[in-house]
Amino acid sequence: MAKEKRATWWKMFYHQRAAIESVNNEDAGAGLKAAFRYFDGEDISPDSLTAQAFTVFCVIRPYIDESFQDYNSCIENGKRGAKNRWGSNSLPIDTHSPPIGCLREVEAEADTLSSKDDRESGADKPHRRPRFVPPTVEQVAEYVRSRDSSVDPQGFIDFYEAKGWLIGKTPMKDWKAACRNAESWERWKKPTQQQPPPPRRTGHLGIDENGEEVVRFD
Repeated sequence: MAKEKRATWWKMFYHQRAAIESVNNEDAGAGLKAAFRYFDGEDISPDSLTAQAFTVFCVIRPYIDESFQDYNSCIENGKRGAKNRWGSNSLPIDTHSPPIGCLREVEAEADTLSSKDDRESGADKPHRRPRFVPPTVEQVAEYVRSRDSSVDPQGFIDFYEAKGWLIGKTPMKDWKAACRNAESWERWKKPTQQQPPPPRRTGHLGIDENGEEVVRFD
């Protein structure tokens, strides 16, 4: 039979010592035993204890009640967390689930079931990034033409294939971004077309009718 899950401790503080020390050992022990019975769910009547023993019990009781409240709050938080994470597919949480780590086993089982369903259905999780597929020469060539880029498609593919499709040490995720970045590389810049030099003209030195030297071009 499974062990009932419940709160297992309560707080004790130093300031309680003064009240407990003020009674004899027999009443202190009776008050402490009454606290344990109360923690197990029994009702404690003032008539069942001496005044001093009931005083010891009353010093301890508020922190037992606080322990129950903390336990129940944790259970409710666990239910809300499971509902937010799994929605309508969340597994039921027992009202006696442990307050600390109470969702770990439930979430682990749900993860296992979810992974199994994904494998059987072949469906990818919505947030999973699609696997990178290297482009073909035709894809790069078409993208280069659309941008009037100087990047050589075959050279681009050869370059990154040799690097294992890595950018530094990071796997490439978007080849188009890498292609845009490559446009600034010197190796793929279009050569600038130089204007042809003007044709050279030849001439000879002569003397005009005034007797001055002039240059006459052919």
